[in-house]
Amino acid sequence: MPDSKVYIGGFSYELGEHVFDIEELEELKGDKKLIEKFHEVGLKQYRTTSRPVLEIAEMAIRSFFSLNIIAPADIDAVIFCTNSFWCSEEFSEYPLTDFLQRLGLSYAYPIASSFSYCGNFLTGARTACNYIKTKEFENILLVVADRTADDITRIVPPMLSIGSDAASCCLLTSDKLFDLEISGISQTMDAKMGKLDAGKDFIAYTQGVARGVVGNIKNSLRKARVEKNDLTRVISNNYNRWVTPSMIRVADIPIEKVSLENIPRFAHAGASDICINMSDYLAASGNSKKEEILLLSTGPVMWGTAIVRSVSDQ
Repeated sequence: MPDSKVYIGGFSYELGEHVFDIEELEELKGDKKLIEKFHEVGLKQYRTTSRPVLEIAEMAIRSFFSLNIIAPADIDAVIFCTNSFWCSEEFSEYPLTDFLQRLGLSYAYPIASSFSYCGNFLTGARTACNYIKTKEFENILLVVADRTADDITRIVPPMLSIGSDAASCCLLTSDKLFDLEISGISQTMDAKMGKLDAGKDFIAYTQGVARGVVGNIKNSLRKARVEKNDLTRVISNNYNRWVTPSMIRVADIPIEKVSLENIPRFAHAGASDICINMSDYLAASGNSKKEEILLLSTGPVMWGTAIVRSVSDQ
């Protein structure tokens, strides 16, 4: 029977080149109480870029190719996850094809993923897994890149975090190029929550989030046949040092398993948080132990989870 595993790795990223303390954010200037509130939940800095979205994405992809895992010509498809279609001229025919050619990806089929917002990473990963398991493609580069528009606030509602510009990528493949596989992806949404004001209807909003988070975690553990107590790490979107652990606490998972190290460093880099946190966690751990990692990816009214686990002993 053919191996239906989907392997994942090569996590790479590029943060915005400009580093600011949160006190420098225009919306926060002079608001000492809000600045103090953000400091209390671990927010210190955020990152911006002056580069076009495709340029910062190119930098992340070049970092990936510098790992010499796979040749660009062997990439079958590129799934590009972004909320930044507001700069539509960057994604028109010529800039996109020029972008792919510069990277040696002339024959890699481009696919877009957008409507999961900060949850775009797992939507892209789920799409990649489906293509690979049906043997449409073998090697898929998953790219996430976003830049906040100048006329949009960087404050993440309802006062949860501050947005940073970043790009990230990783490879999903049918070949055993890595000792990690991804499985058990589960996603749900509740469009009714889009009508809630998260600030004014905080209890109803948090109850809806809890239902989405807990339900998907249960589904992923069941589908991947992983016990909750065996989880070695939880990799989630960065919001702040109170909200991010709270989403794990409602699922009765010890909060010390959640990666929070990057929150002071750049706050919330949208859907790139997952890839960035995975990259840093694996680099720090040195792949020295068996992993059963829960990925938790959240958008405004959608939630998703997956299991990334070691396969080196199989």
